[in-house]
Amino acid sequence: MIQELDKQYQAKLLNEKKFQQFLADSKELGQTMYASLRRAADLVRSFKKVAVDQAHDEVRQFEIREYLNENIISLGSLIKKTNIDFEIVADDPIEIRSFPGAWSQTLTNLITNAITHAYEPKSPGKVLMTLTTTGNQLVFTFADNGKGMSQQTLSRIFEPFFTTNRGGGGSGLGMHILYNLVTQKLKGSIDVTSVEGQGTTFKIVVPIDVMQESGEEGGQ
Repeated sequence: MIQELDKQYQAKLLNEKKFQQFLADSKELGQTMYASLRRAADLVRSFKKVAVDQAHDEVRQFEIREYLNENIISLGSLIKKTNIDFEIVADDPIEIRSFPGAWSQTLTNLITNAITHAYEPKSPGKVLMTLTTTGNQLVFTFADNGKGMSQQTLSRIFEPFFTTNRGGGGSGLGMHILYNLVTQKLKGSIDVTSVEGQGTTFKIVVPIDVMQESGEEGGQ
């Protein structure tokens, strides 16, 4: 673009309209580059934060919605291949004292499961995540509007090596690992409801302070 402008200037063919168009195009290009660099910086920051938490999973205090959003950003390369919209809703900031690495793995398994099982490739979808509190418990729901599952599949979903999509990359371990993360690491419970053709909802209930629940002391 600049070379073409220079040629027109040297040939004395550059008029005001062409120059104004060049300025407008340059401004738009600059804004696009800036937005791309910001997204890249956000992705690197989120990836580093999540990677550290997964490598050194210690109890600390953090705002759960912000942390889950960081994880969604870090999964951008996986999510952008789909037409699924992931949204987190929370009325107020919620500070919890827990294992961030376990939360990262929990969300990753839920998102991967939704992408692999809930929708046909490239079909549009919506996943709504909500965060609420009741007493000293955090309630996290993960609801998709996908294909849903049969009651037979629902009854076996947390069994190790059980999958309905082995040919499409399902290992049958994701939901089993998820169950163990929630019930053992996060000291909580997980339930799932589903109707064929009407989507699936996971409900996770965990203590806001995991160390208080386990009767242990730990640092932030």
